[in-house]
Amino acid sequence: MWLNLKSAVDTIVDMRKYDLAVVLTEEGETAPKLVNQLKGKIITKKILGLKPLAYRIKQAVKGWYAFYQAELEASTVKELAKLLETDTHVLRFLLIKSQA
Repeated sequence: MWLNLKSAVDTIVDMRKYDLAVVLTEEGETAPKLVNQLKGKIITKKILGLKPLAYRIKQAVKGWYAFYQAELEASTVKELAKLLETDTHVLRFLLIKSQA
C-alpha cells in the first residue's frame, strides 16, 4: 500500500505561477510558444502593443510589450529564462514568481 501512495506522490507535479514581462522586436507569440514547449500554460495575457523604447536595445528603437501570467513547473523556470535569453526576437524579459 505504501508503495502505491509513494508512486502517486512522485507523479504530482509542482506547478507554480509566474509573471512574465517581455519586450519583443516584432509582434508574435514567442513567449507562449516557449511556455507551452516546457509543458506550462498561459493563464492571462495582456499585450500593450508597439511602444517606443527609452533607449536603443540591440539597435531597436521600438518594441512590442506583453505581460503574461504563466503556470510552470519549478524545475523548468531556469530553462525558460535561458530560452528567452537566446531568442533573437526578445529584447528584454522579466520573470518573477507571482504573489497570488
